[in-house]
Amino acid sequence: MIQEERYNRIMDYLRLEKVASLKQIADVVKVSVDTVRRDVAYLASKGILEKVRGGALYNDASRTGPFSVRSIDHREMKRELATCIRQVLSDGQTVGINGGTTSVEVAKYLVENYSNLVVITNSLVVMDIILKAGKFMGILLGGTVNPEEFCTYGPVCERELAQYHIDVSLFAVNSISLDSGITDFRINESGVIKAMHAVSKKNYVVADSSKFDKTAFMGLMKLSQIDAIITDSQIPPVILNLFGRAYCSLSNMLCLLFAQKRLAKIVQ
Repeated sequence: MIQEERYNRIMDYLRLEKVASLKQIADVVKVSVDTVRRDVAYLASKGILEKVRGGALYNDASRTGPFSVRSIDHREMKRELATCIRQVLSDGQTVGINGGTTSVEVAKYLVENYSNLVVITNSLVVMDIILKAGKFMGILLGGTVNPEEFCTYGPVCERELAQYHIDVSLFAVNSISLDSGITDFRINESGVIKAMHAVSKKNYVVADSSKFDKTAFMGLMKLSQIDAIITDSQIPPVILNLFGRAYCSLSNMLCLLFAQKRLAKIVQ
């Protein structure tokens, strides 16, 4: 088993159990306790989990941690939800993608499954994936570079966005709640998201199921301002029920798009 896969399996297990011994993790991952000990030490050094005596503790703070930390957390869920993009984006269209770790998995899906797109983004990582594929026209927005998030932001970036017409925008965000709508902890990213939203015909949030029922301090948009939320198949039934009842009052008939090629409209 490759190292990255071990990391993902360890995090998936801790996300469910919250705390586990090294022996329990080793049994699940099917490697030696010594290997798990080294993996736990590495993940703890990156702030992804906490090391405790003889085991590990899930660290929910990784949701707002550095880009490198967030890129590992929930990676399989992000990859799964990306498969649903085919339902909202067609070849020949212009797509806007903001910065974020989910956007990286979205970009990987696009280069593997599309042949003709125009991609507008402020993400240096997304643009690197697009350029290496050599299949699409890529437009990297200018502005101030954020070295921690590997993206551009600021007035220059937002003014550039105002010049474009985008068919579909895919927004990677940090938190979704019924009371607060779409929120994020990244102050610099908020202006870019709002500017991209203003020039896009269709707006979709791409967020794994861990982002639901949470609120960050920076407000981005109301639920009624997006066309759908694209998420993975692990979203808890209780969250589905809560959002389902609330959507009945939304004028735009918002729906949830699930991975595994399932489309579940909350309001028919």
